[in-house]
Amino acid sequence: MSRILSRALDSSPEVVWVLDAERTLIYFNRAAATWLGVADEALLGLRCQPDGEHPVRLPEVAACLAAPADLDAGGELVLTLQSPTGVSREVRFLRWGQGTGELFLAMGGGHEVRPATLESVERAHLREQLSAWRRHRSSWGGVVAAGVSRASARLRGQLQIAAEARHPFAIVEPRGCGGELIARRIHERSPRGGESADPLIVVDMPLMDAELLEATLSPGAAHLGGDRARTVTLLLRAVDESPVQIQDLVLEFAHRVSTSVRLIGLFRSGVATAFATGEVSDAMSQVMAVTEIKVEPLAARPEDIPLMAAALVEQRRAMGQGLAERISRAAMDLLLLYPWPDNFEELDAAIRHAVLACRSATIVPEDLPLAIRSFRVRLAQPPVPPEGNLDESLRRFELDKIRQSLEVADGNRSEAARRLGISRARLIRRLGESEAQDSV
Repeated sequence: MSRILSRALDSSPEVVWVLDAERTLIYFNRAAATWLGVADEALLGLRCQPDGEHPVRLPEVAACLAAPADLDAGGELVLTLQSPTGVSREVRFLRWGQGTGELFLAMGGGHEVRPATLESVERAHLREQLSAWRRHRSSWGGVVAAGVSRASARLRGQLQIAAEARHPFAIVEPRGCGGELIARRIHERSPRGGESADPLIVVDMPLMDAELLEATLSPGAAHLGGDRARTVTLLLRAVDESPVQIQDLVLEFAHRVSTSVRLIGLFRSGVATAFATGEVSDAMSQVMAVTEIKVEPLAARPEDIPLMAAALVEQRRAMGQGLAERISRAAMDLLLLYPWPDNFEELDAAIRHAVLACRSATIVPEDLPLAIRSFRVRLAQPPVPPEGNLDESLRRFELDKIRQSLEVADGNRSEAARRLGISRARLIRRLGESEAQDSV
């Protein structure tokens, strides 16, 4: 930037910063430094994306400065941002240029907000959720625990408790829910003993025999070396699918080194259920049942899918994978309708596929995997409710109300859902079920 312009901006009381095409910070003025609570020229060159490799204090700054993902070329958006110091500012983002010469300019101050369309309101709402997730992206569970549902809020609270204490705990999850990702993130965020890093040792419990288990645990014993100040974390995969003798041998190892070992167990069913069926030993059930964290399947928390999907797209972009910056409404409708039998891992794979297939800034239905874009709700047999069935009457009443609201809203599903006071995800699922029943 020219010296004259730089001096003018530095003397301005309003915050100003500039990002290049790679979303790297190439300029920020004194007002921005004061607002951010930093005064460090080393911030120049900071990659303002949610998952850059930076010192601990910088990701929150990077998340605050990041340009909105849905800002179109030549477009502008006015957002209210909160700095790490807790001060809110109204900031206008402008996107200029193309290719390597592209710039993102952010300017503070009072700005006129243009009349919003319903779609822009939706995008702004998701943007606010994504911004909040960015600011706390290093919180417990990452994208797996992201969302607005009660289930996701409960999961984040349980994970925080588990991370702050070094007690054993169980993660109970259906297939593909991301339990191991959660366990690894908790391990990264947990307090550690001694001066050495706390190693994480993964134990594939169903594959173990006594000899292999001893070899697997030997690095942990070597790290501890009799030093009570040091710690080790054991991540036990598929505990309820392993021989009970192996479970007890793991506990014997943990008992020998006392509180120096923290156990994280992954379970397919609840600990009490696994004990009742003989899949978990008495000793293991007593240890793991104290803190049991259940990860709900993705189909049970559809309202979390938009935020999770948007966060995954943003992460892929931060890693330099593809051009995609956002998901179209039509593509998001398909993500909401799909039942996700393999849960978070399937969603992550679907977004990865879409980002690589996308040839523009917006992911459209054609970019999604075939299984998702061709999915239709199918019923095994047409329901034949008895005359006067209350559940069927309620279903028909709900569907009539949805159709009436859609007529009033000229087919706009978001507006119809708002009028009815339900989530858009619920409305889409009800319509999908109705279409499936009508085709039978």
